[in-house]
Amino acid sequence: MTTPANWQPAPPPPKRSIVRPMAMTLVSSFLLGLGSCFGFLSTLNFNGPSKPVNTLFMIGFGVGLVVFLGACVWAVVAMFAYMFSGHKEK
Repeated sequence: MTTPANWQPAPPPPKRSIVRPMAMTLVSSFLLGLGSCFGFLSTLNFNGPSKPVNTLFMIGFGVGLVVFLGACVWAVVAMFAYMFSGHKEK
């Protein structure tokens, strides 16, 4: 099998930015935590027995908080990796 004389390999695909998925994770986890907090506070009953749905709202808030903090760490690590990667500005 022979290759044509003017054949060149395909250029590598451009590097994809991680800003969009990072921002989507931050925003969605913030909204999950905010909505769960609102749901918990709106169904909270100080004078009687608590409702079973409060447990679900507490779990939702905890998950939202953990994912939000994880996305914040991801953003900081990505920022430092970008700063120290030796990128060249055009």
